[in-house]
Amino acid sequence: MKPSIGIPVPVPDAEVSPEQTIATQTELSQTAGPEITEGTGGGNTEIQIEDDGPPPDFVPYEKEPVVVKKVDPKYPDIALRAGLEGNVYMKVWVDKEGKVKKAVVLKSDAEIFNKAAQEAAEQWVFTPAVMQKGPVSVWVSIPFRFRLSNK
Repeated sequence: MKPSIGIPVPVPDAEVSPEQTIATQTELSQTAGPEITEGTGGGNTEIQIEDDGPPPDFVPYEKEPVVVKKVDPKYPDIALRAGLEGNVYMKVWVDKEGKVKKAVVLKSDAEIFNKAAQEAAEQWVFTPAVMQKGPVSVWVSIPFRFRLSNK
């Protein structure tokens, strides 16, 4: 049986095949790496990375994502003139690099604030969540409060 490459997975002794071996460094170095294709944009090399898609609603982590860059939403002019206040609760997908990939409205007091909250949330930057010494994609909730100041 040819050695396999990957993450070792524990199995009961009864299921272990005596022909199964672990790949040597020489065998590992002879395997093909990621496929690199030439892009059409000015001769730059393009590496295609698989996108895992959004994470499930609950992802366990040991270290939570921390806000590095926070962007306040712009108060909509029409809401300002009308004297409206409200809250928007956003659910944002923070990827393994800490970037916001998607922002979704969870709950809103007034629809007029939704777009401003979404645009602001999409500009936030986080430290990635960490589980077992590796970054993981997670959903994070962010409340935005639109309040008129009494000056």
